[in-house]
Amino acid sequence: MKTSEIFKAAKKHLWNGIGENREQLKEKYICNAIYWRVEGCSIDEVHYAKKSIALLLEGHETLDDWLQANHKINGRDDRRKLQQTRQAWLDHLIAHYKSLGD
Repeated sequence: MKTSEIFKAAKKHLWNGIGENREQLKEKYICNAIYWRVEGCSIDEVHYAKKSIALLLEGHETLDDWLQANHKINGRDDRRKLQQTRQAWLDHLIAHYKSLGD
């Protein structure tokens, strides 16, 4: 499965920040959505997609941590906005990998 398709499938399972994510059976983190929810791809494809996210986070565990370290933004103050950022980031990654033919 192409990386852009993995990210597109993961987005369907990513929490939108409204209500409680467990009530909606949605994932808070992109990597969890990839690992637990995306079907039809190999473990190597899952690892590649997750590694792509990890490289962009530059050694930080989560987007929350990256925002705090790089921009002094506490993403936990506004969960909805943080999830919207994750959604937008996935849109960007989908477009990027699609433009590469992956």
